[in-house]
Amino acid sequence: MPSLVGSEMCIRDRVKGYINSKGKTIIPFQFMYCTDFSEGLAGVEKNGKWGYINKKGHLKIRMKYTGGGKFSEGLVEVTKKIRKQDKWGFINKKGEKVIPFKFDFAFNFVHGMAIIQEGDKWGIINKEGKYLVNAQFEDIWFDQLEDLVIVQKEGKWGIIKIIK
Repeated sequence: MPSLVGSEMCIRDRVKGYINSKGKTIIPFQFMYCTDFSEGLAGVEKNGKWGYINKKGHLKIRMKYTGGGKFSEGLVEVTKKIRKQDKWGFINKKGEKVIPFKFDFAFNFVHGMAIIQEGDKWGIINKEGKYLVNAQFEDIWFDQLEDLVIVQKEGKWGIIKIIK
């Protein structure tokens, strides 16, 4: 099989697949959505379900989720229906649930921390799912260069440093 080094996701006739740097199809055009490869896997969506493939195009995590992101630090945020609502949780590269599906939104892990949303409030969890910052802020984001967290509460902005 040709190499995926220098590969990229590409769209043809409204479906997506992967090509190499010479324009040769490496993974057939069959997906409605897909992500770039991260940590050896890419998220793909077909017939309304998300799963994860390897660089040979083999399905490694079966297609059972309603959405997903890109792997980071060995985990990926994915969604599934819980009582008719999409809830976010985290799985590992074996497809095993690591952090329960209970969040209204979740971002990938950075420095062992992930931003999560519960209702209209934002917080931060660690890779075990424990809260480092309870969901209490109107807005939140990482300053990765300084390892700080910028937060907004009651219309006021502040900076917090998380000691892990």
